[in-house]
Amino acid sequence: MIQATIVNIFTSIWFSRNQSRFQDIKPNWKLAINNIISTVHLSGNNTSKVSNSSIRDLITLKKFDVPIHPPKPISIKEVFWSPPYFDWIKCNTDGAATLTSSTCGGIFRDSNSNLLVCFAENLGGGSAYLAELSAVMKATEYASQRNWKNLCIEPESSLVVMAFNNESMMPCCIRNRWLNCKQLLYHMNFVVTHIYRKGNRCADKSASIVLDSNGVNFWLVLPGFLRELFVHDRLGLPNFRVSNT
Repeated sequence: MIQATIVNIFTSIWFSRNQSRFQDIKPNWKLAINNIISTVHLSGNNTSKVSNSSIRDLITLKKFDVPIHPPKPISIKEVFWSPPYFDWIKCNTDGAATLTSSTCGGIFRDSNSNLLVCFAENLGGGSAYLAELSAVMKATEYASQRNWKNLCIEPESSLVVMAFNNESMMPCCIRNRWLNCKQLLYHMNFVVTHIYRKGNRCADKSASIVLDSNGVNFWLVLPGFLRELFVHDRLGLPNFRVSNT
């Protein structure tokens, strides 16, 4: 609406100036304002975007006689991190990427919500999707080295979960490593599940913490930057995911 108003103001000024200069017609400012209102009204009626709750904005829409599309209802969902079954190990994973760097991270916990190990790796360049896949492969390789037989991997990316059943989603640059990891999983009891970002904050924090560093980091003792989030998960406290229905 604001963009349409600005464009039509300049158009009206240009049109009135041309009439005055080339046709010797004195501009009528009331007519110019009415033309601006009518053209903005047409622009507003051709959009399906929703309005916000600002009273000032609602008054502006009314002035231009534009119908108000109220915001969609808000849905609030509780998201919990839950420990794995007895004798199982769960690894939450995540990836992060900027214009110049990408990282992956993960955290292994047992059925009593105890920390086993936390890892983070700076991958250099790459997309967030590639980083998320790298986190899963890193978790698989580490679990195999430790001879853990019951493994649950829980990424927040639904695309990563889908990739386990659709190898065509795998970038060529990591396909061989991915196939090797799947071979390792054949020797384990293995499940992969999805979790929303709000329930995956420990892995998300681990991945983001090494965006400005190099190499691979492993923590066998709970690092300070995870303490608050780790305790939150261990106590079974909810996180809240807000979305439009």
